[in-house]
Amino acid sequence: MGPELDWQLSALEVGAFTLTSCGALFAVCGLAEWVAITVAIAAAVESYIAHLNLRSQREVVNKNINTIQNMLTWWDSLTIVERRTVHCRERAVLTVEDCVVAFAETKTGINRVSDFEMDANTNQSKADKGDAAKEGESEAGGQDGEAQKRAKTPSGPQGP
Repeated sequence: MGPELDWQLSALEVGAFTLTSCGALFAVCGLAEWVAITVAIAAAVESYIAHLNLRSQREVVNKNINTIQNMLTWWDSLTIVERRTVHCRERAVLTVEDCVVAFAETKTGINRVSDFEMDANTNQSKADKGDAAKEGESEAGGQDGEAQKRAKTPSGPQGP
């Protein structure tokens, strides 16, 4: 995907540059009526590049290739026993999943929502919602939130 994407972006950029240069040549040669056409086509090519988000895609693909190559180097350095551990397998899978998600985000233009971003409907952070849900579960279990906090704090002399 990387070389094809790079070639496509380079070809479109060279095309836009060539069209703009032709417009300048037409202006110098006294063919002013052709300048508008070349500028319009060059603008259309640049709009196409922006619409497909090709520059961002190229950056993400190159970053993902580097990340996966680093992960493969790390994986090759592991022993057979280390490769069988859950931690190592999870790390490898999460690395590849993050790369796939990052590429999908640039293709679709949609970004992942962080846990700390605000929910538009309730104006409450998603992390706070999770904490509230956990407190609700503990209250349902018979302990209120204050009793649970007291149980977690170490007993001993309390300072003023």
